[in-house]
Order: sequence, then structure tokens, then C-alpha cells
Amino acid sequence: MKRIPLIAAVAGCFCGTAHAQAFPQKPIKLILPFAAAGPADTLARLMAPHMSAHLGQPLVLENRAGAGGVLGIDLVAKAPADGYTLALAAPGPLTIAPHLSKVPYSTAVDLTYVSIAGLMPNILAVNAKLGINSLSDLIAAARAKPGSINFSSSGIGTNGHLAGELLKQLAGIDIVHVPYKGGAPAVADLVAGNVQMTFVNASGVLQQIRAGQATALAITSPKRSRLLPNIPSMVEAGLPSLVTEGTYGFVAPAKIPPAVLSRLNASVVAVASQREVVEKLSELLTDAASSTPQEYR
Repeated sequence: MKRIPLIAAVAGCFCGTAHAQAFPQKPIKLILPFAAAGPADTLARLMAPHMSAHLGQPLVLENRAGAGGVLGIDLVAKAPADGYTLALAAPGPLTIAPHLSKVPYSTAVDLTYVSIAGLMPNILAVNAKLGINSLSDLIAAARAKPGSINFSSSGIGTNGHLAGELLKQLAGIDIVHVPYKGGAPAVADLVAGNVQMTFVNASGVLQQIRAGQATALAITSPKRSRLLPNIPSMVEAGLPSLVTEGTYGFVAPAKIPPAVLSRLNASVVAVASQREVVEKLSELLTDAASSTPQEYR
């Protein structure tokens, strides 16, 4: 009788190992916590086909925008811990929102951090029709009419929201935050003139800048971008404390099997080093990146 539990335990061990090594056996759901066509969405749709090829299974992308990314991250936190549900996370729902209000998950307990995927600076842009061409012009306009300038972001507690609040403090101006469900609608309303300025990840507003629909005043990186050489850095524009960078990465539910985590991490690391991916992301002012799970956490 004593030998039966031992045999069962050994058999279970081998079955579990085989299952982990065989991962994945079906499509993987990739939740995008922001609206379509925004920076996170763009990064995910660029990387997903390459990750699918590496893993041997398709990544099925699903936009679940809301609450500055909190809704999408919560869905992952509550999903089965089998590696078949991931999210491409931005800083907002992981490192900012939990300090602004109560969120329905613990970033320390309920999530597994797979790997960093990309690093993006923000761009401070205004509607081109305003005739504002520099950060000093914007600050002067805001001081002349306090509360008259609205700035959009991809949601409450996102990197762009925090950058706008920091600008208010550093420049001593009164501007009004208008949150959206992602970078794309935030930029669309900027172009439409419903808001006057925005802080958004660079890839989310490049097209509008090049089309003359938006004017870029500064990029929130320590130095200028080679793709936008005429746009000053925040350091050059006079606010060196307003250097911000969005760290995007893949997260999964807590306690996924170590072998599954290793497989997913290896896929991100492999794809982030592919020349085609690096070059395409560079065109969007995004640095391809990867990390160990521990480094991302």
C-alpha cells in the first residue's frame, strides 16, 4: 500500500514535465490593455507574428481597453496559470495606477513578469493649428489663460498622464487632464482640436507629426532622436527633470510553471534581437529590448 502513492507521485512528476516541455499546444491569447492603433497595440502586432513562429502556435490578440490599462491587466491576473494568457503591459497599470487608487490585483503577487519588450519615450505634441512651436510658447500660453489648455493621455495613471502632471508642477501652470482608453483616441482628439496638447508614446503620434496635423514640442528622452532631429529633448527645452520612458513588457498570471515561463521568455528574447524587428521598432522611436523575468520584476 505504501508503494502506490510513491508510484503515483513519480508518474505525476513525469507527466507534468512532459506537459511543460510540450508547451504550447494551442493558441495563446495576448491581451492588449489599450485601444487599437496605440503604441502598445503597435508593438504587440509587430512582435506577435515572430513570436508565433518561434513558439509554433498563433498569438491571438485581443484589445481590452479601460481604466488606463487596469482592466486588461486584471483579466490576465485572474486567468488560469498555464501560460496561455498574456498581456503586453505598459508602466501605467503596473507602477503608477496602484499608487493613485485601489486596483483589483497585486502587481507583486498576482502577476508573472515574462520579459521587457520595448522602451519608448513620450512626445509632447500640440494641435498644429494653435501656432505654438516651442515648450516656452506653450508655458506662456498656459500662464496667460490658466485652465484653458487640455491635455490628453491614454488613461488615468498612465505614463503620459504622469508626464503632464509633472509638467504642471515643474512649469507652475494650470492645464487640464482628459483621459482616454488608449493613445490612438487621445491623438485623434488632439488632431480634431478637442484637446490642445498630449503626452503620448512617440510611435503613437509620429504619423500626425509628419502629416503636419500635430506639432512636436519636445521628446522626453535625454537627447534628440535621429528620426526626429528637429525636435529638442526635454533637457534642451529647459526641463531636464521631465525625462520619461515607457517600459513595455509581457506579463502572465502568477505561478505559471517554470518551464512555461522559460519558454515564453526565450521567445521574447529571440524576437527582440531579430534585425527586422529592431529596425521596424526603431522607425517608431522604440528600442527593442528583452530581460530576464527577475530584471523585469
